[in-house]
Amino acid sequence: MLDNFVISPVDGGRAWTFTVRGDHGEAMAVSARAYQRREECDSAIAELFNRYEFDLTVRQRKDGRWSWELSKAGRPLLISPRIHPSLKSCSYAMRRIKRYIEDLARTMGPLR
Repeated sequence: MLDNFVISPVDGGRAWTFTVRGDHGEAMAVSARAYQRREECDSAIAELFNRYEFDLTVRQRKDGRWSWELSKAGRPLLISPRIHPSLKSCSYAMRRIKRYIEDLARTMGPLR
């Protein structure tokens, strides 16, 4: 299941991000920020499993489109990989990632 978390270098290897991929390879979520060290990505991913209570926020952009953000203790961890044309499609994508993370947390337990 952790194969669905892809950690990648950005900015010429000076930073790291991660992507959560679905079972068919589609990007379901991306890290909310770039991390200075790869190990920080590992820690952020582990945090998703160690306490799977998190907040999901939906935001409407100035152009009328929608995106979501998953955070823990006020700290953003994941964001929507795409902008959605409607609240309905954004809510569907948000529920999908929430279910996915909760299912992984239940089946895998805490990570270190």
